[in-house]
Amino acid sequence: MQLRNKIDNDKTVSFKASVMKRDIKILLYFVLEKMLPSTHINDVTRERGLLIYVIVIGKSINIVQLISNAILHIARTNQDGLWFPSLIAALCGRADVHWDKSEELLHRKAPIDVGFIRRYYDPSIASSNYSSTPRPRAAWP
Repeated sequence: MQLRNKIDNDKTVSFKASVMKRDIKILLYFVLEKMLPSTHINDVTRERGLLIYVIVIGKSINIVQLISNAILHIARTNQDGLWFPSLIAALCGRADVHWDKSEELLHRKAPIDVGFIRRYYDPSIASSNYSSTPRPRAAWP
């Protein structure tokens, strides 16, 4: 399999997610949802590819440093959005932060569960029961 790398002005290297095996796509989904968020999943950056590789070969990861670097990076750029909303919501929950009843906490993507994994391995399930874009769901009442 040959991967086409693209290099832009910032020397960012990426490849298409479509060349990944299904098991690795599940890891990609987890990485994009929980560790290195992204607004699009079609391209896998060098950082995300390396993180997935490290997970696959069983190396340890300093996730605190990874999240800290990602938050500092987004704070220094002009990008909109809130990274790690699940982490922030969980930390607020631990700190007993009470949400107004009119506020609804949303997760962008569906949870990684048995149904999610089955959709990757059985195309008939994916096409008949689920849309390709999961709807946001409420986190807490």
